[in-house]
Formats: sequence, C-alpha cells, structure tokens
Amino acid sequence: MEVVSLLVSLAVFLLLCPLEEVFESARGFRLKQHGNRRFLLLALGGAALGLLLNNPLFVAVSAGVAYLYDRKCRELEKTKNRAVLDSQAEVALQMVASLYEATGDLIGSLEKAAECVDDPLRAELRRTVADYRSGRSVREALEGLAARVPSRDVRTFVEGMLEAEKFGADAGAVISSIVQVIRDRTTLREDLKNEMRGQRLTVNVLLMLLPLMLGMAFVMFPQSKDILTGTLVGKVIVAAILPAEYFVWSMSAKGVAEEW
Repeated sequence: MEVVSLLVSLAVFLLLCPLEEVFESARGFRLKQHGNRRFLLLALGGAALGLLLNNPLFVAVSAGVAYLYDRKCRELEKTKNRAVLDSQAEVALQMVASLYEATGDLIGSLEKAAECVDDPLRAELRRTVADYRSGRSVREALEGLAARVPSRDVRTFVEGMLEAEKFGADAGAVISSIVQVIRDRTTLREDLKNEMRGQRLTVNVLLMLLPLMLGMAFVMFPQSKDILTGTLVGKVIVAAILPAEYFVWSMSAKGVAEEW
C-alpha cells in the first residue's frame, strides 16, 4: 500500500511540477527571488502538513500545486502591470487629444501629457519625445513607444496616428475617436467589475468550504480521521482537495485578468 502511494505521489509530482522548469527556476533564483520564496514556502508548508497527515501523496500534490500557483501569480502580476499602464494611458491620451486640438503639435502634446502621469508611462512618453528630438521621425518615435509599452490603448493610438499620417487624414479627429473608444471600453470594464464582485464572493465561500468540511471530519468523526489518514483512498481524497481548490481559484483569477 505504501509503495503504491509513493509511486502515485511521484507520478503526480512529475505531472504537476515539470522538472525542467523547476531547475530553470532554481538557476534564476536571484532574478526571481520573491516568486521562488513564495513557491518554497508553500511547498514546505504542504510537505509539513503532508508528513503530519502521514500522506506522501499530499506532499507531492502540494509541491505541484505550489508551482502552479506561483506561476499563475506571476501571470497576474504582469496583468496588474498592464492594467496600471492602461489606466495611465487613458488619462494621457485624453490630454494629448485636448492639447493637440489646441496646438496641432503632437510631440509637444506628448511632452505636456508626460508631466501629468506617473511612471512607467511618464518615462516612456519622455523617451519618445527625446527620440524625436535626437533626429528620429515622428513615425519612428511612435513605433518605439508602441514597442516598449505593453498597452492596447497605446498601440491603438500609435496605429491610428500612423494611418492618419499615411493617408493624410485629420490627426486630431483620429485621436478624438481613439479616446472615445477608450472611454467606452473603460465604462464596459467597470460594469464587468461590478458583476464579478458577486461571483468572487461565491468563489471565496467555496474555497473555504472544502477545508472546513475536512477539518470537521477530523475533529468530529474519529473513524473518518482513521480512514482519511490510514487508507490509500482516504489519502487520495485528502490530496485531491488541493488541486480542486487551485482549479476554483485559478478560474476566478482568470476572470479577474480578463476584465483587462
């Protein structure tokens, strides 16, 4: 029985936690110290709990789930960074539209807008102005901005400006239309956030329910405790709670990320 449990544990660990990526993460420990610390703490905590429950399968599953959770958190951090840029871009592009309509000077409008937003967008706008003044064309400076800033709104703005230049269209009208599209998308995004709040509450309740039921089974029913810690089926049931919890949380996190 124990041999079967150990073999199953090893198979689950290899499935959830690819060794190649783990070794690569270990090689880049100093570059990703925060993420590695999170993974190690979760894996060690799961291992300690698994040993307490006499459940090697739980130890393997907890390490795999810790790896998946850490990777998902990294993706969410990137999404949050893009969200910050998008919110800054909305303000900056509205200012650019107003300033360009008044002055007709795109580079000057970008420079003024840079004074009213925070980093990282401020630094990128200033670099765009510096690129233009160092001898690059407006097209090259704007293309550099779009390449450096991972914001859909900035890319839409740059593409619209380049198309206006290419076909001789009114750049002011193009900027105004782009800003209006951004405003509409922001309104829809806020509506979606309001709808997601109720769903997230339901998800949080569900996430607490499974561990709570398991704890009640251990405390209130000694026979259930013997089954869950002393039989292979019981150990599988206990270990399955972790991937179930991760799956529910991951789907919820995916919905939050898609708001952007």
